[in-house]
Parts: sequence; C-alpha cells; structure tokens
Amino acid sequence: MPTYERALTAGEQRDFNHYAAIGNQMIGGERDAPPTRIIAALQAFVDKHQRQQESQWALRREGVEKPSHSAAARALATVWGDQLARVFGWEWVCVVCEGAERFAVVQPDRSLAIFAMDYVEACMELRTIDCAIRPAFDQLRASAIPPQPASGYASAMQWVGSPQALAGAAHVQTSPA
Repeated sequence: MPTYERALTAGEQRDFNHYAAIGNQMIGGERDAPPTRIIAALQAFVDKHQRQQESQWALRREGVEKPSHSAAARALATVWGDQLARVFGWEWVCVVCEGAERFAVVQPDRSLAIFAMDYVEACMELRTIDCAIRPAFDQLRASAIPPQPASGYASAMQWVGSPQALAGAAHVQTSPA
C-alpha cells in the first residue's frame, strides 16, 4: 500500500495549537523565544523526566501499572515540530501508511519526516532511549543528514547520531539560530 498524506483537519489544527500552548507551559517557554532556547528546554525536560523516572522503574518491574505519557508527549512533540516548521519550513501533516495514520512534521519535498509524537512518547516511556531532540535540530541545521528521495517520508531520526551527521553538526552546536 503506498504512503500518502493528508492535511490536518481544522479540529486537529486546533488541538495542535492547544498542545503547543501546554508544551510551552511545561518547558517554561514562550512560543516566540529563540528556537535554540526552546529546543534546549525540550531536551532538558525529557532528560530530567527520564532521570526522575529512574526511581519508578523498580516499581514498574514489580507489576505497578505505569502511567501514560501520551498527553505530555503530544504537547512536547508539538512544540518541537513547530520549531522545525519555524526554522526549516517544515509542516505538520498526517502520513497514512498501510492504513495507519501518524502525525509527522515533514520537509517541503517530503523527503524527510519526524514522527515527533511517537518519538517523544518513546523517550518518555523508555529510559534506554537517548533522546536526541537537540542533536536532531543541530544536524538538520547543519544539513548533515544525508539527502533522501522526494516523497519518501524517511524518518530523519534514523540518521541522528550517525558519524556523518555528527561531523556535519559539530560546528553548529554552540552557534545561535
């Protein structure tokens, strides 16, 4: 089954605006703050969450039900995606693959996509994931992620941390946006 996309509905767009407002509150930021500051705050929030969850992992192994992080992940992911749109001209869409709909922020030519909500939720649920929100932003800014075919919706996160991408991003990590 081919992969295609649809635009966000008006209701989904309202939800995204709501999630973004919550996400900005969660990180203590303002929507118009410099993108690098927002990205750093997102990274710090998720890293702190993972550290705080450390003490709860033993309880989870003993059968205590773990809380869902879906709402928080949606809020944080929306802020992240909004920064990708703001800085790189990406946009939010609903990607449909094999009948399943997933929200993604995509490049204008649809060569790269970040399934931000799925990714942030995984970072919040699994302490083994080294969350790479900031490295992804830095590598995109450095054009360090290898070019992909248009309309392929390749997950940009698969290249984050690769030696090629890290070498290209090394010079932009401390420079302002």
